[in-house]
Order: sequence, then C-alpha cells, then structure tokens
Amino acid sequence: MGSGLSTENESPASTPKAQPRKMSIGSFTYIADEPSDEAEGGSTKFAKVFEAGKQSSEPKSPKSPFRRYSIGFQDVSTGVIMSGVLFGVVDGFGVDGPRIAQYVKHYYPKYFNERKKDAGESFEVQNALYGTLLQIDQDLLDKRTKDAYSIDASLSGASVTVCYYQKNKIDVAFLGDCVALLSCKDSNESSTGGVCAMQLTRNHFPENIREQRRIIKAGGIVSRWKMDNVGEIGKPCIWYGPDHPKSKDSEKQRPGCPLSRTIGYFDGRDVGCICEPETCHMKLLCGSYSLILATKGLWDVVDTKEATEIAGSIDLSNAFDASKKLAEIARERWEAEFAAEDITVQVLYTGNLYSAADTPKMPQTESLGEKPALLDLNLASRTDSVDYQKRRKT
Repeated sequence: MGSGLSTENESPASTPKAQPRKMSIGSFTYIADEPSDEAEGGSTKFAKVFEAGKQSSEPKSPKSPFRRYSIGFQDVSTGVIMSGVLFGVVDGFGVDGPRIAQYVKHYYPKYFNERKKDAGESFEVQNALYGTLLQIDQDLLDKRTKDAYSIDASLSGASVTVCYYQKNKIDVAFLGDCVALLSCKDSNESSTGGVCAMQLTRNHFPENIREQRRIIKAGGIVSRWKMDNVGEIGKPCIWYGPDHPKSKDSEKQRPGCPLSRTIGYFDGRDVGCICEPETCHMKLLCGSYSLILATKGLWDVVDTKEATEIAGSIDLSNAFDASKKLAEIARERWEAEFAAEDITVQVLYTGNLYSAADTPKMPQTESLGEKPALLDLNLASRTDSVDYQKRRKT
C-alpha cells in the first residue's frame, strides 16, 4: 500500500552480532502565544508533550486559520524496544485544525495497536501505518465516532508523519509536510567517523510536478491567493479551476488547500487533494542513528544540515534535550522575524547498533544527501521534492 520510497535489501552475511543498544526518545512542543506561568508580560513557554507518561495542558487554538497547530504523540504502551515504538507528529491547519490534530493523537495509537493485535504473526508494519491514516480520515468523513461528529473537516485538515521503530528497522508513513530526517554516524568515535543524513519523507506541496498533474486532471488549479487590488500573495494552494462546476458558486476562491495530501480538508477532494499516504521502509545496518520528526515550524527556519548537527551535538542518551534545543532555536528565529509558529520536534537516538570494533568504516561526506555506506536506502527517484527554504522565500 502507498508509494514506497525505498526497498529493503539483505544486510551482508558478515553482519556482526548485535550488542545491547541504548535507545532514547524525546518529544518537545513549543506553543506560540501561550503565556508563561513564571514570567510576566505574556512571554511564551515550552510544553513537554510526553514525560513519564504525563501530558501538558492543552494549548490554545491558533488565532488565524492559516496558523498551524502542532502536537506530537508517542505510544507508551509499546515502549519495549523489542516490540516496537510508535510515535509521530501532527500539524493541524484551518479552523478545526487543532481538533483534528488532537483526534489523530488520540485515535492513531489506538487503531494501530488494534491492527497489530488482530494480525498477530502476520502483522505488516507499513500496511498498518498506511491503513490507520486512512481509517482516521474515514472517521472524520463519515462521523464514525462521537469525537469525529463534532469536527468540521471540510476546510480544515492535518499534516501527519508517523514512525514505527523496531530493532534495526524503521517504517514511516506520511501525508503533508511534516518531515522525518535520519542521520547516520559511524560508531567509531575517532575523528574519521563520518555523518550523513537523508530525508525519509516527501513534501506534499500542490506545486510539485506529479501532485500538480493530478490536481489539474481533477479540474483544479494551483496558484497563490488572489486579492483585489493586491494580486497574488502567500504560498501556492489548490483552487477550483475555471471549468469546475463549483467555481461558479457564490463562494469564491475555494477550497484553498495548501497541501496536496492531507487528513481531512474534504472540500478539496474533488480537485485532487487526497488522503493517500506514502511510506518509507529502511533497514539500519551498522553505526548509530538519530531520527528527527518535526512539523513545519522547525523546517521553515532550520535546514536539514543544521538540524542534524544540533541533534548530533547532544548526549545520545538524552533525546529530550535535543528536541528541546531544536525547538528553542526555531522559536528564537521566528521571534526575530516578529512571527510565531507552533513547533513540535521528536528525536529518536538508536544508540550503537553494533560494537565499534565490528563496524565497517564509513567514508566521510561533506554534504548531506549523499548515500551513506551504512544506510540501506534509495531515494534517487525523488526529483520533484521542493526545498523548504526555497519555498519559504517565495
């Protein structure tokens, strides 16, 4: 199911026996415009999404429908590494975006574990990640639960990236523009150890070539928001085309969806805005890895190279500190531009998968994006991905 971005190959026959690993996972959310309990003047504060099984108080809704509401979730019931760990980030947008994000946070782990339990030994992770996203979307469309009944997802939606980590395997499913970034470091602690990173997700922007083709074929168009006496502003969105029956309705410039794939935003379904997740599967060979899952609020102001360096500078046993540091840097940069954005960052450290003595040396790479020798992943076909920084400047 879904569009697989990579395939798994068998590791070399000489793969060394795995040593006990020290895994660490941390999640941190910055909520824009939420006053601090400690400081006067309404300064912002950070909220730990997960720490010792406790949740922070629910944040306020964004003041504008164009603002994002970000949140993270981690399935603590699967916290034993040998049985797998499920975690993800959600970025809601639109008037009911906050409620959609909360719905995903609450129901996704529940539905995923139900699938895992029912499948037993025949459980397939990618099918479960993919199918659970569709199940959430169908809940909102058909109002299949009490919580879904009160949510209006016609012009509201959510970007979601979910990950399942088990032993030395990572599976990811994603919709929208929440990014998963994996970095790999040779377990050799000497200065010759190399570091590489790869983005495991694809940004589902309507201006991407293959996404735009589907939208146009369905009778939609991709353009910026048009304002009288001003012209086009903002980022490209999906609108009804001139020949679409709904373009002649009294409602102008709809649906205006900023993403080509999303949970919800049902008014855009007949013009190519779909809920069809893509998936990525990879097998980790040797070395130590860090996986960063984050919402748009981080990637708009921190590029992938810098994020990898920041995560790598933290003690590998403290993923929470890494997620906090990344969110703080992003917050400071938003404030420097007199802007605000919700930010959720999750960091997973795998620890050393194998002992340094048995790990083959990894060639140094100066630029991120090159294929690391210790990563079993092929992303060569991803030619239509849009860079966050370039898109933000337009």
